Amino acid sequence: MDCFVKFVREHKILLLFSILVTTVTYVLYLINAEDILTDSETYIVCLPDTLTVFERTGRFGLFVTKKIFSTDSYIPAVFLCYMMMTLTLTAIVFDFAVLRIVDSRHQKMLEPFFFVFNGLFISCPVLVHQFYFYYQAFEVAFAFLLGILAASQVYAWVCREGGILPLLGGLICMIWSFSTYQTMVPFYIAVNAVFFFFLYLYGEKRSSYFRDCLKLVLVFAAGLVGYLVSGKLWLVLRHYPGATALSDSYLGWGGVFSGSVSGTDLYRFEAGVCP
Repeated sequence: MDCFVKFVREHKILLLFSILVTTVTYVLYLINAEDILTDSETYIVCLPDTLTVFERTGRFGLFVTKKIFSTDSYIPAVFLCYMMMTLTLTAIVFDFAVLRIVDSRHQKMLEPFFFVFNGLFISCPVLVHQFYFYYQAFEVAFAFLLGILAASQVYAWVCREGGILPLLGGLICMIWSFSTYQTMVPFYIAVNAVFFFFLYLYGEKRSSYFRDCLKLVLVFAAGLVGYLVSGKLWLVLRHYPGATALSDSYLGWGGVFSGSVSGTDLYRFEAGVCP
């Protein structure tokens, strides 16, 4: 934690730049926060049912995040403020993680990359469209942060052999991220690929790249299996009969979350009719 605080203090201009990009990109969302947007009417009218659907489609991590941060009511301005702060923090954490991977001789040359990455990541059109769905904007941004934290912790375990705690922390963050939004699975893979790229080109020379890759793959497989098993256990512990019909096409990771609901139940949610 002290290292991260030191990094932020030494990169104040990078932080201000990231905040500026976030503000310029999403300020109109914040100004128009009270507008009724896509799916908003369903969230407002059938809030408990919406949370249930998230759980039954394997997104129990989103449910947990909402309960922890008390974002399970519909307050769009709060969602967007949280999202903007979390997205900025996510970019800075990624920069810090990359800096920890590379050798000290190459750290200075990466300064321009941090500005380019933060600008492109925060203002990415895909994310701008994603955060148009206010009700899950903060939770998805938080899942991005968890994915980067997971990859960083796993790399700390692989490269520094720092004991079991970084591995456990990485697995917990990984499962939480995957269970918030299923897109976080390929996102985690992409982050690992970028980290390995910097490790191979600019990190301390190692004689065990193949072994390191094997560890990364095995940890990812363990996290994915842990996510799938946890999702199944969540359905059992919450006494849900199975996933919704939506998850047949929406999920797809391993086919573990399989099940169905009655056509009446699905109609109630899609039509925004609460029982």
